[in-house]
Amino acid sequence: MAMDDLVRKMVQEELKRMIPEVFNNLYQRLESKVQEELKRMIPEVFNNLYQRLESKMDEKLEHVIPQIVHQIENIMHQQANGVIAHTSQLPR
Repeated sequence: MAMDDLVRKMVQEELKRMIPEVFNNLYQRLESKVQEELKRMIPEVFNNLYQRLESKMDEKLEHVIPQIVHQIENIMHQQANGVIAHTSQLPR
């Protein structure tokens, strides 16, 4: 039994010594992989966000431009009918 206890104690001491090294090594490798993945993903994420924002802006413009054109047409129609004064008709 004394030999078993001695072996068990040696194994425990070796594990106590090795476990922090193993976890530290795993942590460093994982941290490195995460950093690599973030470096790869960040431009992709920002590009995706930019494209989505640009798409939303295009959608908004598709709705806003016809409204602006309609307002301009109304103003021109009102000017033609004398409802509102043309800039050339305003007093100087």
